[in-house]
Amino acid sequence: MIDPEPASAAPSAEPSVEWRLVTDGGSMNPRSALDVLINLNDVVSAGKSGQFQPVPLGFTPLDKTIGGGIRGGELLLMGGAQGTGKTTMAL
Repeated sequence: MIDPEPASAAPSAEPSVEWRLVTDGGSMNPRSALDVLINLNDVVSAGKSGQFQPVPLGFTPLDKTIGGGIRGGELLLMGGAQGTGKTTMAL
């Protein structure tokens, strides 16, 4: 339901309840891009970048196109005309 009243002039530090995503592991709040990048910088600076290392698919042109391979937690969508090997590549 949309609230017809305008939001208050000062945004609160805590996200409102309607912006929380409830999952099996609890709730997740939205994060700013700056917060995500600072966290990423801390992880990489600490030498824990293994989770960001790509796993090569073995098809060099595709690996180069997608940045060296696939990474954990990443979804790769492939599209193309019929008969171009999409299913074979996925297997």
